[in-house]
Amino acid sequence: MGSGLAPGIPTPLLLLALSTLHPIIGELREPLLIVEGPERDGIRLRCLPARPLPPGRLLWSDGHGRDLPAIPEAGGSPGSSALLRPGSGNAAACRAQLGQGGAQSAVVIAGALFPSPWPRAPLLLLLLLALGLALAAALRLRRDRRVVAQEHFRRAQSHAAALSLDERCSHPALLIRGRSRILRRDPGSRPCPGALAVAREGFSRGKHYWEVELGDGGAWELGVLREEIRDSIRDSLRDFPEEEAPGLTYSQGEFRLPGGKLERNSGRCRVLGVLLDQERCVLEFFDAEEKQLLGSVPLKISGNLFPFFRPGSDGNGLGIRPVGV
Repeated sequence: MGSGLAPGIPTPLLLLALSTLHPIIGELREPLLIVEGPERDGIRLRCLPARPLPPGRLLWSDGHGRDLPAIPEAGGSPGSSALLRPGSGNAAACRAQLGQGGAQSAVVIAGALFPSPWPRAPLLLLLLLALGLALAAALRLRRDRRVVAQEHFRRAQSHAAALSLDERCSHPALLIRGRSRILRRDPGSRPCPGALAVAREGFSRGKHYWEVELGDGGAWELGVLREEIRDSIRDSLRDFPEEEAPGLTYSQGEFRLPGGKLERNSGRCRVLGVLLDQERCVLEFFDAEEKQLLGSVPLKISGNLFPFFRPGSDGNGLGIRPVGV
């Protein structure tokens, strides 16, 4: 078996007691407790706080409640270590203490693991336990991230705005139906520069959210544009600069967001949510069915901004959907 953290020490086994597995206690999260492996006549443990703490705020104790000497991390890094020896109750706890509040992580070590040399069977058992805990922590972290993303989506939805299409400000190549659906007049024809439809409603401040049904469309673009561009769409035969009409584009199975950050580069999205946040000067796009953020782009334009819609030439239109459907 190869060496671990230092020559002569067996491969270290990491036992993760991640703070993501536990609730917040007071103002602190439970510290990360790591089993690094055997050292001399005991087992070396490390404790890392969830955030920097003043010196002496990480307190160690063994399974009998007795204090364990703490060894500070080298270089002034946050955290400390302790050596757990036989007769310590085969357990240790690390407590992060701040004022009247505190958070604690604990670990129990099988007594058979203390003798040297270590038997292989307990090593394998401990390895499997460590892997299981690591997998559980990874799944919990993934779930927590999803919960945070869904909460962000729900907050965006709370700013729902009712939209309707403006027939007077749509390109002649497009057909407006019922003030909520946009189609190409000549499906299958070559793409027409500047072929946009625009909402009647414009927004100059605050937060506003709307949703658009994309169906099976293989190409589309959604975003916002300045009022000056809106007033010239019917007579325009050109595309507009991306900085004047920021938007999310979908084509050939891939998303494109010039000047922005994508959380997902490809895949199908059937309902797109758009949040215009003029307080933070950002435009965000969501997969409304998955309740996940697709991407965001900083706004470099201001004033009265209008939602725009550009369907593809494949015959699949776009439709404004009431939020919450």
